[in-house]
Amino acid sequence: MRLYIQGGSGIITPNHPVPLINNSRHSGMLRKMYDDLEINVVILEYNGERIAIVTLDLLYVGSVLTQSIRSRICDLYEILPKNILITASHTHFAPSTDPAKPKLGSVNAAYLQKVVKKSDQVIDAVCAQVPVEAGLAWGQEKVGASIHRRFRWPWSVLKEGKVGWTVLKASNPFGPIDPMVRVLVVTDKNKTPQAILWGYACHPVGFPDHDGLTAEFPGVVRKHLRACFGQSVPIVFLQGFCGDLRPRLFPQLSLRKLFTLINRGPWWGAFVDIKAWRAWADTIASAVERAVLASESMPIGRGFACAMSDIPPERFLVNWEGAPELRIQALRLGEDCVLLGVSAEPSVEYALSLSKYSARVNWIPVGYCGDVFGYLPTETQRCQGGYEGDEYLSRVCSYGPLRPGLNKIWDQEMRSIMGRLDDLSFHD
Repeated sequence: MRLYIQGGSGIITPNHPVPLINNSRHSGMLRKMYDDLEINVVILEYNGERIAIVTLDLLYVGSVLTQSIRSRICDLYEILPKNILITASHTHFAPSTDPAKPKLGSVNAAYLQKVVKKSDQVIDAVCAQVPVEAGLAWGQEKVGASIHRRFRWPWSVLKEGKVGWTVLKASNPFGPIDPMVRVLVVTDKNKTPQAILWGYACHPVGFPDHDGLTAEFPGVVRKHLRACFGQSVPIVFLQGFCGDLRPRLFPQLSLRKLFTLINRGPWWGAFVDIKAWRAWADTIASAVERAVLASESMPIGRGFACAMSDIPPERFLVNWEGAPELRIQALRLGEDCVLLGVSAEPSVEYALSLSKYSARVNWIPVGYCGDVFGYLPTETQRCQGGYEGDEYLSRVCSYGPLRPGLNKIWDQEMRSIMGRLDDLSFHD
């Protein structure tokens, strides 16, 4: 039995002025394009079973685009939905394609249709390719480019006239991060990369021009890898569980800012210019390249196994009308690698706990899959509050708040999914 690959990419950069996603730093309208947004598609086949992995340079994919891509792939390849992973890079410098979240920015209908059409074209072109016999290689490398962004801080007497605790959006060097770059390289018989799948957990929010369009650090990595391994290689970025992570930056302090720190608490830093941001992004690109070069062949074993759980919103939301399901999706490649996709912005703590479900596999956590409902904080974070804990849903969505017991729901579903993967892998 042999593994085969088909893959391709396409540009989804808007060709006319469109609104960017809403952000307190944005003016709201695209003013300059710095690099292209892309869709990258990889189809893998082994022993008659296929899996599809699709990534787009968007904040969220949204239900319309997710359903369109999934239907196209199902029609052409007859792949089951549980075998299709569709995810966004989560760049904060792109137009919105999620009509269900108008507070994050209005969706330009012409642009959304452009992305739908381009996605169809790329999938059709991939389907028309002659499959290439392939192998898999796994690599990983540490890089300290992210930092925890939740900081518990006592309210000062100057601010509220009382003492208490709040959770601020601020650089927290004491909080957990996921420092690992993970790569899955699909090679031909000559060990030449035919596609590179890579994951890292960090919010793509550091670009200094807040009214510019960019794929952010995933675009820098993509350009770097193609310069090394070929311009036509699909580069599939799998954004990790970065709900509470951002670029590792600290604010510069002065006497005036020190007074602000005491009164209002800490905050995070910003890149002074594009050159500084690019130097930061290059550290990630170099780490990914090292991981690719050091990657080792991975046995495909018994092939693929896929399992999925759709958690109804009433299980995790108090008011759930209009909310999408929470989907947890696992794609096992061979016996050594599992891609775990979640239709949310999971906190990094969930990624750091994956080894308890299986310590013998290489995990690639993937957030921002399909129709994202919002942040998935831990139960502790939900109780503490803060942006990820409760503010996001109240500001952006018409549903919420979160119910207690998030960790318990996660644990139950993960154990169920891993049990089904084991049954498919070893008892079919």
